[in-house]
This record gives sequence, C-alpha cells and structure tokens, in this order.
Amino acid sequence: MLKTGVVIFFSGTGNTKHIAKLFKKSFDKENIKIDLIDIQKNGSINKEYDFYIFGAPIHAEMTPKIFTVTNSL
Repeated sequence: MLKTGVVIFFSGTGNTKHIAKLFKKSFDKENIKIDLIDIQKNGSINKEYDFYIFGAPIHAEMTPKIFTVTNSL
C-alpha cells in the first residue's frame, strides 16, 4: 500500500507549484503523505518514497534544462 510520495517540481511562473499543492491536497484526503520538493530550492532527495511525481512546464516542446539535468537530484 502506498503511504508516502513526493512531488518534485519546477515552476517558473507559479502554475506548476499550484498544481503540486493540489496533488498534495488530494493525496492528503486519502491519508497518503506527500512531500513537495521545489527543484530550484532543493536539488536533492534525502529519503526514499513509495512513489514519485514529477512536474514541470513545457518550454518550446521540451522540459526546462533545470529539470532534466541528471546530476541535479
């Protein structure tokens, strides 16, 4: 059973951050703990989760570089 998850996101304008918070609120209703990680403020994950959700805007049909650089997490 899923008990803990994380939403890792990049939000240039705040829209993706808003959606990340909506995910958290929805999972909270199901008693599933969700952490939010803003990749601009925290580029690492310090613990393991049952599942991961990634969120980023699309810029010119691609995700932003900050979100796709493999050594950032």
